[in-house]
Amino acid sequence: YNAVLTHGMTLDSKGYKQSKSVGNTTDPIKLMQTSGADIIRLWALTSDYTEDHRIGDEILKGVADQYRKLRNTFRYLLGALDGFTDAEKVEVADMPELERYMLHLLADMDVKLRQAVDDFDFNNYVRLLTDFANEDLSAFFFDIRKDCLYCDAPTDPKRMAYRTVLDILFHAMVRYAAPVLVFTAEEVWATRFPDAGSVHLLEWPQIP
Repeated sequence: YNAVLTHGMTLDSKGYKQSKSVGNTTDPIKLMQTSGADIIRLWALTSDYTEDHRIGDEILKGVADQYRKLRNTFRYLLGALDGFTDAEKVEVADMPELERYMLHLLADMDVKLRQAVDDFDFNNYVRLLTDFANEDLSAFFFDIRKDCLYCDAPTDPKRMAYRTVLDILFHAMVRYAAPVLVFTAEEVWATRFPDAGSVHLLEWPQIP
């Protein structure tokens, strides 16, 4: 079926109509040159398109902060998964409770992301993704397990389970982020799998 998505006007940060004569316009070309196109995409997807939405320096700084947090999540995953192979993978049934709990949270978010896509609720889609990266991963899972990553032996079962879940998270998160952070997701995917083609040719992840 065909769908038409309409939205309100784009106003300045104070809620006024943008006008060249007033000097309160935002030039997307200049913004892309200084911050990148992914910042504009992220701003558009976090805006409530059912009403007039605003753009300005302070708003874009908040969007840039969201972007940095997501990028830092991917940076951590890339570093923590360096050298990971299938031989290191651990079956879910053999994982500690924390790892199994994180997979449960991932599956729960997957259901909500699919619903957000069906509802054209892009604001919620981005919020789910950023909250998961910031709260469930960076502030919780990564923080708890970072010692075992750096201190335990490569053959330690807990470390292997942690890296197995990180691999699952990487494959899911890079696919979730691809429609939002188009260039960043491509860069992240190519950094880990330089010969695997484009991230945008991948299917939505299958999360049990």
